[in-house]
Amino acid sequence: MENNEQQPITAEDLAEMQEFANTDGKSCIDWDYWVCKRPMLTVAQAVRLMAALDPETFNGSLALKEREPAGASKIHASRLQSLAISYEMESASPAAWLAWADSIDEPVHYGFRAAVDRKHREMPFNAGGIADGLSNNILSTPGGVATNSTTSNVPPVVPVTDGGTPATDRKGDVAHSSGGVANIAPIPAEKPLSRQRYQEQAVLETIRQLGFVPKDLPEPKPGMPGVKSMVRKKVSFSDAVFKKAWERLLDAGEIAYA
Repeated sequence: MENNEQQPITAEDLAEMQEFANTDGKSCIDWDYWVCKRPMLTVAQAVRLMAALDPETFNGSLALKEREPAGASKIHASRLQSLAISYEMESASPAAWLAWADSIDEPVHYGFRAAVDRKHREMPFNAGGIADGLSNNILSTPGGVATNSTTSNVPPVVPVTDGGTPATDRKGDVAHSSGGVANIAPIPAEKPLSRQRYQEQAVLETIRQLGFVPKDLPEPKPGMPGVKSMVRKKVSFSDAVFKKAWERLLDAGEIAYA
């Protein structure tokens, strides 16, 4: 007798469905190419990837067209781009972009979050020899926002409605199409990193990208920009958030001056 039991739909399945819907069924995003193999992403690349848009397929304007299948994702990417400009952001690592989006409570496409997680699971050192140091828990934050809570294992999935439009619930609840989406398989997760820890990891990673050792920083010289000011220009946080992250790292002994 044939088994007609419905198979679980995973978060990865839903992410791919959204990516295919955005291209009218032509392709999904090559996350290995865009995230795992790239140490840095531009603003244009990052905001598109975080909104489930392939930067090469959608390399032009984010303006909406008539009957645009990627309309919701374009709106999301435009919002992220506007925020990135207001934060005076430039190029940053995929992990730093994820930390930035989490720090301002912006939802991130599950595929991007999963690719960052996979990169740090499989590559303890990136192409530039930079120790990433992030844990394996990037996937488990509700709604794509890093929190201190450990009670939710629901990944930030973005289902697709019957019309091909992503149906995102910013609180992390799974939205359902009219046909219903059943048996979403949760991803087992350990304790997720807090938002503050993501910020600290982004600072540590930037220090290494600049060629310095976090626990052996040179003392600032009069009239010359110090490591702290150089890092501040690179990371995506506000002045207040960066100052607090730097102070926490100093207090914990994770950064120190020679």
